[in-house]
Amino acid sequence: MALRNLIPKPAIQARIKSMAREIEQALALGELDVLILLKGAFLFGSDLVRNLEKVQSVHFAQPKSYRGDAKTAGQLEWHGPQSLENKAPTILILDEILDTGATLARAKKEMQSSGFDRVLTAVLLRKNRSEPPVIEADFVGFEIPDHFVVGFGLDYGEKFRHLDGIFILEPEEALHDR
Repeated sequence: MALRNLIPKPAIQARIKSMAREIEQALALGELDVLILLKGAFLFGSDLVRNLEKVQSVHFAQPKSYRGDAKTAGQLEWHGPQSLENKAPTILILDEILDTGATLARAKKEMQSSGFDRVLTAVLLRKNRSEPPVIEADFVGFEIPDHFVVGFGLDYGEKFRHLDGIFILEPEEALHDR
């Protein structure tokens, strides 16, 4: 496998800062809670939360649909936050990538049933696919082509999460054919 740089770290950091301003302008309300979907959104979530001024509390859920070295999603398992006490009226769900939309749709449903008045969603990446996702995010960092990507929290078999940017994961032979 080979990596091809798609979005460098400075562009990611700049976009996260501008997303924070967009979110704050759109909300124009008091405090909000944040739900970060692990493992993939941990870097995006921590950077975005540090740029938001009205965060009351941060929660974590660990949905899982990719197993091992899989490049396509399997059945979604939901491992949500254990308690959501003293919550703000609004929760912002953060996910690293919007692909099929199944994970984000499930997270939104779970938070609506937890009693939040308003449930909003933000993703760092949205794949441009031939089939639209089952849900759209309220805030999107970058639109990307329909490639398997890694870095900045996204992994392949638990590898590559640590990379500073977003990279397309390609078979070695694809690079030699260019």
